Amino acid sequence: MLEQHLWTTLNVIQAVLPGMLGGSWGRIVAIGSRSGLEPPPKVASYAVAKAAEDTLLRTLAREVDRTGVTVNLVTVGTIDEEHQRDSAATPRNATWSTPEEIAAALLYLCSDDAGAINGARIPLDRRG
Repeated sequence: MLEQHLWTTLNVIQAVLPGMLGGSWGRIVAIGSRSGLEPPPKVASYAVAKAAEDTLLRTLAREVDRTGVTVNLVTVGTIDEEHQRDSAATPRNATWSTPEEIAAALLYLCSDDAGAINGARIPLDRRG
């Protein structure tokens, strides 16, 4: 889990950040999970890895503040690929995110218009 969620994120950042800083513009956005903040039982390795990724990104956001580079996190739970939340709503799927919602948030955070947003954790799981 650490390899997948922390080390991969760190390796990609190390590869792209120098160029972003050199050009005074860049966007780093990752998909986070509420499990990193409020770990449920029996998923300790996943929760620890997501918490570490969250900490890495929020620390990096402070380090690149006012450089033209932003670093943000979008948190999602279950991805509702079949739009069950809209077609057959239940308490279980009420917090699910659609791929379109996730894509819209990512596109915005990667845009020029989102230049003032840095170090944010944007929840898309309808839990706030």
